[in-house]
Amino acid sequence: MTSKIAEIERAYQDSVAERFNKDELKLGVSKRLKEITWKYIKPLLTGKTLLDIGCGLGFDSILLAKMGYKVMGVDISPISIQKAKILSEEMEVSDKTNFLVANIDVDQLPGKFDIVLCRSVLHHLTTYSLEESIKKIKSCLVPSGRAIFIEPLDKNPLANINRTILDPYDRSPTEKPLNLSRTLDAFNSCFRYVRHRELALFSGASYFFHYRWPALYETLQKILDDIDNFLLRIAPKLREYAWITIIDANNVL
Repeated sequence: MTSKIAEIERAYQDSVAERFNKDELKLGVSKRLKEITWKYIKPLLTGKTLLDIGCGLGFDSILLAKMGYKVMGVDISPISIQKAKILSEEMEVSDKTNFLVANIDVDQLPGKFDIVLCRSVLHHLTTYSLEESIKKIKSCLVPSGRAIFIEPLDKNPLANINRTILDPYDRSPTEKPLNLSRTLDAFNSCFRYVRHRELALFSGASYFFHYRWPALYETLQKILDDIDNFLLRIAPKLREYAWITIIDANNVL
């Protein structure tokens, strides 16, 4: 990111982090575990060390540390990192986690890891091409390592209604959701093996009940996810209209 864009992004992420007190941080971990993405991420996890890029408040990092990983979390937001450290102590995994403030566009990322996890990161990066950003993240992997990306896509009608009408202020002003075909082209130019799964063709509708009616949200999410999986299986061309893609990339089968 350019320095101006990085400052905008940092200020936004700091403002989000400031909303969370200690109890809300703990609740955030349990909510993250119930998100549909975790159902599909868990089978991909291997190895012992993990770099969580764009770790935010540390929800994924905490869950991964609870699973036995040694986790390094990095984020552009100092307040997010401060609260992630507090959360790791509260959840008794501070011995398995390390959190660092970093702008991955310009800073050297630390070490080599078995897994790199990037949740909603690439669609914020603007300094370099998508291919260059992926290559930089790839450089943090051991030769047999695996990169897992969870990113929003640009053509889902429900997501676009949420972004532009229902919830236009609860998102970074610099973000730009990804186009699926261009993103897969970029990954295929950087990795030998690229697998992807698209989610939330319709199940994203459950998000609108997330805060007011959490029980309804969980039930609706499961039902609509089954419907999405069926539709995406019989009509693969619908994948580009999903809300989310999970990309699993590595150089070794």
